[in-house]
Amino acid sequence: MALLDRAHIGAVLRGHALAMGLLAGGCLAGTGALAQAPNSPEGERSPQQKRQLKQPPKQGPSQRGQPQGAPKRAAPNPNGGIQRGVPPQARPARPPVQPGSPAPRVRANTNEQAPPAKRNIRPPRQVAPKAPPPALPKSQAISPPQGVRPPPKTITAPNTQPPRRGQPTPPGVARPGLARPGVTPPGAAAGTGAAPGFVAKPGVVTAPAGPKGIEQVRKGRVRTTGPKGQVVIREPGSRTIVKQGGQTFISRNETNVIRGFVPSAKTSRRKDGISETVYVGRNGVRVYTETDSHGRILRRYRRDARGRDVVLFDNRRFYRNAAIGVGAALAIGALVVTLPRPAIALPPRQYIVDYDQASEADVYEALSAPPIERFERSYSLDEVRYSHSLRERLRRVDLDAITFETGQFEVPPSQYGKLERMARALSRVIERDPAEVFLIEGHTDAVGAEEDNLSLSDRRAEEVARILVQHFGIPPENIVTQGYGEQFLKVPTQGPERLNRRVAVRRITPLLSRN
Repeated sequence: MALLDRAHIGAVLRGHALAMGLLAGGCLAGTGALAQAPNSPEGERSPQQKRQLKQPPKQGPSQRGQPQGAPKRAAPNPNGGIQRGVPPQARPARPPVQPGSPAPRVRANTNEQAPPAKRNIRPPRQVAPKAPPPALPKSQAISPPQGVRPPPKTITAPNTQPPRRGQPTPPGVARPGLARPGVTPPGAAAGTGAAPGFVAKPGVVTAPAGPKGIEQVRKGRVRTTGPKGQVVIREPGSRTIVKQGGQTFISRNETNVIRGFVPSAKTSRRKDGISETVYVGRNGVRVYTETDSHGRILRRYRRDARGRDVVLFDNRRFYRNAAIGVGAALAIGALVVTLPRPAIALPPRQYIVDYDQASEADVYEALSAPPIERFERSYSLDEVRYSHSLRERLRRVDLDAITFETGQFEVPPSQYGKLERMARALSRVIERDPAEVFLIEGHTDAVGAEEDNLSLSDRRAEEVARILVQHFGIPPENIVTQGYGEQFLKVPTQGPERLNRRVAVRRITPLLSRN
């Protein structure tokens, strides 16, 4: 009986489930029919149904504040995740944390907006630096232009413009782009001197204005006679030759020499009649050169940014004598100092260094060595220039490698490279002491007129100095020049001799007065 009752109850339940399934299927079919009613002709909606469709569905408390059509936010899982489809009332409570147990791991809310991911920015493309242009060999030196170099690589005269392409270069203007980088011309700021590892980088040599050869010099000479019977010959370029008592001297206007080396130099005349020429040298120092009314140097000094002065030489106390102060060039004979010949204990090759056969170390040693004899006092620059007995106590370097055409005083550009070792040695000495002074001497052989040789030698010495200053960057304040013509022959002969046509360099710093 019990088994029958159980079978009967199971049949009733299965029948009830079947009925419920049929009822649910009918409901779904009715819903589908309503959804398709608007598309069918017989599925027209009643006015009440239309009003219900027009009204928006009511939002519950949990849906307020969300945009229409937005998905419902899922309930968080007690384990830290997201538990979808569970109402808030049915969510299980998070179990309390037992003392001593590790804190439960809390997962991040994935519904929160994640920060924007960083863009994968490609690093900048590494561009290899362009290799510098190959250095020109010494045999292909740069030809000197006809004008002045523009800053910062070159120095340009004020109120001048470089010529356009295809136009000729007027005097006083330089074509840009000829100077090599790394050369600091005089008048520009740079490091003081050159380090022992100095590497010469050619610059542009300014072509001097005026005559180009001795023939043009002769045509511009003016010959007069002085009050004591001196023969005075005035040449183009502010040079004066004086013949007196069997001696011949040449002098020049030093202001013009400085402005020829540094075209940016400014000259002003003071109330006391002294002219002051100023230019900006290395490291921003200002270099002052004071000259009298005849162009003779009275004093030269350097002033740094702090106002401290370094005197290279001071000749003022030597020119207070009225007999010397009047006439300048006419009183050169009064400046000659006569001393006995020195006792030379050095080997001849060390006392007079032949540049062709010497190394850079030999040149540096000769230009940095002390005098071979001590001096009783200091001397003025003109006393050193015009006194052979003073200069004999100093070692010298003969630049036999530099040669000149007959009657010419310009150095061909192909010979500029021969002065590189000399420039290195001078730079090392100046690096040690920025107040060093070097005398560049010019000499000729005995062929030709005496005044012609004297003028040629003086202009050749100035030309070598210009190459050292403008081509190799030697500071112009550290160099002075003087020509001697045929007075001091290296080889005693009256005929043509290449060894007599030379330029020599001496360090005269130990002789000069600085106060």
